[in-house]
Amino acid sequence: FKQIFKTVSGFIFIYTGLLLFLSGANVGFLSVGRTVGLGFASSELGRGLIFLFMIIVGFIIAFAEPSIKILAHQIEEISEGAIKAKKLLVIFGAGISLALVITFLRILYQIDIVYFTN
Repeated sequence: FKQIFKTVSGFIFIYTGLLLFLSGANVGFLSVGRTVGLGFASSELGRGLIFLFMIIVGFIIAFAEPSIKILAHQIEEISEGAIKAKKLLVIFGAGISLALVITFLRILYQIDIVYFTN
């Protein structure tokens, strides 16, 4: 009974904390993020900065994600060095960057995602 009580009370604390955090983020940050995003997206310089930021973030994700590094090294081992891990990381980074840029264009020009699924 004691373990069940600890589990249920822990679940209630986690649920309450998550609910409060997400509500605060929704109220506090969503409007500010929308305002800043609209300000950036309304100018050509801002759009260029967003594109540059997304490209940089794509490469950071590829080089920082441990599972992608492990996969790249495994591919290098299996191919006996014919495919280099660093080249794979650059290709992964370019792919992630491209996906982020396409997502931004989809949002910027209000393209419905249904066009991409058919």
